This record gives sequence, C-alpha cells and structure tokens, in this order.
Amino acid sequence: FESQPDNLDQLIDPAPASVYATVRRANPYFNFPAVPDGNALIRIHFFDDWSENDGRAFTVSMEGQDVLTDFSIINAAGGLGKAVVLEFAVSVADGDGLQLAFDQADGGDAFCSAIEILGETDGYSVVLHWQDNSSDENGFRIERKAGAGDFSRLATVGPNVTTYTDLSAQPSTTYSYRVFACAGATDSMATDEMVIDTPGETEPDPTLITNPSASGQELIAGSIVQLDGSGSNLVWAYEFTAQNQGPTEFGHGPSAALVIPTGQGYPSELTVTLTGTGGVDQQSHTVIASTDPRITVLAPNGGETLVAGQEVSIRWQTQVVQDVTLRFSADAGATWEVIEWTIDHTSPSWGEYRWTVPQVASDQCLIAIAAYSGSPGDDSDDLFEISKDELSPDQPEITVKGAGCAHTSGPDSPPLFGAIILFLLVWLTRRGDYRQV
Repeated sequence: FESQPDNLDQLIDPAPASVYATVRRANPYFNFPAVPDGNALIRIHFFDDWSENDGRAFTVSMEGQDVLTDFSIINAAGGLGKAVVLEFAVSVADGDGLQLAFDQADGGDAFCSAIEILGETDGYSVVLHWQDNSSDENGFRIERKAGAGDFSRLATVGPNVTTYTDLSAQPSTTYSYRVFACAGATDSMATDEMVIDTPGETEPDPTLITNPSASGQELIAGSIVQLDGSGSNLVWAYEFTAQNQGPTEFGHGPSAALVIPTGQGYPSELTVTLTGTGGVDQQSHTVIASTDPRITVLAPNGGETLVAGQEVSIRWQTQVVQDVTLRFSADAGATWEVIEWTIDHTSPSWGEYRWTVPQVASDQCLIAIAAYSGSPGDDSDDLFEISKDELSPDQPEITVKGAGCAHTSGPDSPPLFGAIILFLLVWLTRRGDYRQV
C-alpha cells in the first residue's frame, strides 16, 4: 500500500505502521507446524486501502473452523485506510501445528497484514457467550476488570461472533466482563456485567519414588534406600511393624536417604509415607534380615554402548554399607581410574551418581564400586563399550524453541518457516512468544 493506517493511536496492541504497508493476498494459507497442542491466542492485523464501498468480504478459518465469515476490513475498521486488530482463542489438538486459511468466495483477494501467535497460555479459561441483537455491527469489543479495578479492553472479535475464551485469567480472582457491539466509531450500550470467580490454585498430589521403585519389593534390614518425591512442603516418615511404634519422621524436601530399620521378627512390613500440601503418597515393603554387608552394581552392568561426553547414571544398591568409592576401567580391569573417592549414604548422589562418560574409545569397560574401606565391592557383570561416534556432518540438526514449543529440523523433517518475502519474524520478549508478521 502507498499509505498507512490513520487510526493506529486508537488501537490496542497495533503492529508497527510499516507492517500495514504490506499485505498477503490471493487467499493465503498459513501453516505453523511449531505451534504445540494446547490453547493459544492469535492476533490478526488487517488493513485495506484499495477496496471501494463495503470492501472485499472473505472468510478466515483456524484449525478448519471458521472464525470470521463475510468479513469486510473496511466495515470492521470503520472506513477505508483504517486498520483493525482482532484476537482469537484457538485450540490446537491434532499434533501438526496451527493452520490458518483466508478465502474470498468470488476468487478475489483476501487481505492480511500480520499474524501474531501469542503462544501457549498458562492462566485459567473463562468462556463468554452473548446474544447478537444487531445486524450491522463491524464487530464486538470485550472488556474486563479485576476486582474493583477499571474496565479495559480485553479483545475485539468480528461481526456475528457470539463467544470468546479468555485464556489470561488468573486463579483466585473476581473478574467482571462486558461486551459492546461496534459499528465504526459508534458503540452500542454495554451488556450487563458478567461476574466470574476463578478457582484457586491446587497443589499437585505428592509422588513418592524409591529405589527399588515398586511397592512390595523386599528390602534388607540395615541397607540404605534413596527416596525421591515431588510436591511441596514434603515430609518423609516410616512406620515399621518390627519396632511396634508409630510413624517416625526421617527427612524433609524432595529427597531423603532411609537406613532400613532393624528390629525383632522378620519378615516385617515397612510403610514409607510422603506427605505434602496436596495430599499423601505411600509405599509398603517387606523387610528381611541380613547382617552381611553387600554392594551390587546395577548400571552400567555390561552390554551397554555409551557415547563419550554424554551424561549417564551409575547406579548401585547396598546393605550395611554407608560409603562407597567409584572406579572406572577401560582395559577390562587391568588399570582403574577413580571417579569419586567417597560418596556418603547421606549424599544426594547415593545410589545414583551422574557420570560424564570419558573421552575414550573402548569395548573393554567396567565400573567398580566398593566400600571406602575396600570391602565389600562389586564390578559390572560384563564389559560395556564407549564409542566416540559423532553425528554425520551432512545431517545437521537444529532445534528452535519458543512459546513453550520446540521444532527440530533435519534431512527428513519439514522446514520450520516458509520463505515468505513480505513477512517478518519478531520475538516478543514481553510474553515469551513470537510474532510472525
């Protein structure tokens, strides 16, 4: 276009004026494969400086559903040479990203100046419905206020639209909504206010994970078990029938190490309880007696192929052992290199140590774990391999992340963005999203 909109100062969240000087026309179709499944806000910028009278009428669809029908930019904006910005809530659920289509029924041009994909929303959803009592509106304006605050514009939708989903509502908040029908510079009377109280945030149920992880497995008296959990305000406790006493607290937070208690009479039942803000999780195990110290290497335990430089877990189990030394051999045990001299049973790494695989190439590798005193100990049951293979240089892999989504492109995957000369990709740091215009 040779001109720019003359009403940008009257719009909320307009694009830069130069954006409206360009237009995508000829019934454009847009595919955004990087948009993940979930709810998203879409903002479309329209401008028409060519049409006459009521302008060109066209349909806009998102994910196969019409969101605008018989839409005229001139009517919606209130005149020729004016811009209009409309927002839509869309649900993406097919796993192949977001698709938008513009269609002018008689084969003419449908105009679109810019599209903003405002990413995934993390608030509560409030769905509004209203009745369309007018026949000549250009669209509807939705306003919202929180508590006793002032009303402000939330969104604008096109003519004949009678619903809007507010995806930016926050928990434990009272919102008031009202809707106006708009015809150029003239607004209708507002609807009656609709008042909504959003529910408060709920804490997730705590989750308890032990090693061994399956409830009901046998544990050896005097051995040490690493426990991990998720949730907030976590408290660990156990109840042991051989001691004939109530629950005993032994830790707080997301991780804890439990020395399996001893008592009289085996087998006995041990119940581990994790209590958090959201509730309680429990696991029950049978405890059997043993007085022999023991260490068992679990991984890598033979037959694995590891890649030099990657991070893997060295895992083990013990009974009646409270500290260990980790060693590595690349020559079937002829020589040994110390990985960690001492890991105490109170360490977060007890039972599972994160190890960066060394830069060697060998199929004669072993892990040895022994008590710090030297006995007992255990090695990998069989040899494992370390490879220094790298990705082929003709198969680059690029990962692009934004708005909570990721897209990986390689030789077998489609490109993330098409080569659209008249469009500009802008990162919206304000909302952690991206804008395609």
